[in-house]
Amino acid sequence: MKRQKLVPKMIFYVLITLLIFSFTTSAFAQAKAKKTSLRFVFIPKVVHPWYDMVIEGAKENADFLSKASGQKIVIDYIAPPQADVMIHNSTIERAIATKPDGLAVAILDAATNARQLETSMKQGIPTIIYDSVPPKKGMKIVSVGCDYVNQGAQMAEELSKLMNFQGNVGVLIGAPTAPNHQLRVVGVKQVFKKYPKIKIVAEGIDNDSIEEAQKAAANILSAHPEINGMIGVNAAAPIGIGIAIREASKKGKIKFVGEEDLPEMLKQLEEGIASSTSVQRTRQIGWWSCLILWLYNDGRIVPEKIDTGTFMVYPKDIPVYRSWQ
Repeated sequence: MKRQKLVPKMIFYVLITLLIFSFTTSAFAQAKAKKTSLRFVFIPKVVHPWYDMVIEGAKENADFLSKASGQKIVIDYIAPPQADVMIHNSTIERAIATKPDGLAVAILDAATNARQLETSMKQGIPTIIYDSVPPKKGMKIVSVGCDYVNQGAQMAEELSKLMNFQGNVGVLIGAPTAPNHQLRVVGVKQVFKKYPKIKIVAEGIDNDSIEEAQKAAANILSAHPEINGMIGVNAAAPIGIGIAIREASKKGKIKFVGEEDLPEMLKQLEEGIASSTSVQRTRQIGWWSCLILWLYNDGRIVPEKIDTGTFMVYPKDIPVYRSWQ
């Protein structure tokens, strides 16, 4: 009797042991298969100090995740020298060919970038976009940034108040193929449309270059002396506008709202050239982008969108704001 009772128990214990062994072996195999290092490639639209701050945030989180996970995480930053579609496309294609563990792209040209991002995802590369929106309707890709229409509207409302809701405006529209620049222009025009006494009398292209923005703004001010308001829809544009206003000795005569918080932009606020600036949480964009790519590699579920938001900075805020940086 004892023997008959013992056999089922022995079988039960053996089965449990086998199950435990199977589970621990599988877990060990997974741990063994986990990569000891990960390389995430970040590609901006162009070499730009704004994107340098994005990468600072990405590297900060890479250091944190490296310590927390035991994996070495490397941020590979490859910036095209200018906002040129062909150069940008070539940069992305070369990055895909290296088979990185993650790819983060700031969209410059929606049509061509969409195809490249799809290629990257089909090859199994965790792929996201930052400082942008999905390059085509219905495309399933994680985006990290803000509501660009709302940001454009935010700047335009500020400028409208400064102009007492009447006057002539010059607009720098950034890179014409960049979705986030286009969306900010949509927001700007939606606001000005509400105020019939405000007219956009000139538009210029700056391709996210401070030098080009300065030249475009100077040309607009020269050709349209009736202008009493200026606005730009990327980080380079307002700096160029401010320099042009300074050089034309039109400080105070032309109302001006900036964008982002690069040092020259903050300096123009302090000088009274710009009245305010709309700022993104730039380092957070890099921080969250790095995290999403790591989560992809860890097999986790990720959100479709991370909105890091925007806020306005005024001259009176500068002392406190500098202490935050």
